[in-house]
Amino acid sequence: MKLKISSLKELRIAGIPFFQIALGVSVLVLILLIVPQVMNMAKVSGETNEKKKILSDLDLGIKNFTALELDHNSLDGAYKDFIRRLPLQREFPVFLELFSKLARENGVKIIAMEPQKVIDDPTLFFVKIPVLIDAYAGYHELGKFINELEFSSKLIKIDKIKIINMDVGQNKQQVFLTVLTFCLKDFTNETNLR
Repeated sequence: MKLKISSLKELRIAGIPFFQIALGVSVLVLILLIVPQVMNMAKVSGETNEKKKILSDLDLGIKNFTALELDHNSLDGAYKDFIRRLPLQREFPVFLELFSKLARENGVKIIAMEPQKVIDDPTLFFVKIPVLIDAYAGYHELGKFINELEFSSKLIKIDKIKIINMDVGQNKQQVFLTVLTFCLKDFTNETNLR
């Protein structure tokens, strides 16, 4: 029962030559095997490109890490310095002591200091407390006093100055200052900030 190749060419199944049927089945099997593999390769290629981009970004980040670390340390130091300059609201009297000390050192005679209503913005972690200062001073003494206030270890801003030129003796003028002091809100968790 040996069939010759020439007899296979002549063999027909339902009127279709056997060779065409075998070829069609082979192509169909190849398509069923190859198409999923091609689709899988396209998916893997996309994932590979994503991974390459991630690795490239990581490599760039690693190369810039030292610069970023220096920036972070610098910003962290500036932040800690800023927070150090803000006493808690309940420690507000430290400002009054500072004003008195700096006034004595610079020849400014304080007549009165009156803290004003606290300015509290709910979106901020600090409050502003204006202080009205009534004093007598010469122009040079007043200039040194204001300079030392603004460059003190506490966060202070001179808001208003009014000088009344009166003959109070020894070239002194009456001075009214409004000084803004800044304090951390008492309910602020200072361990998280400092």
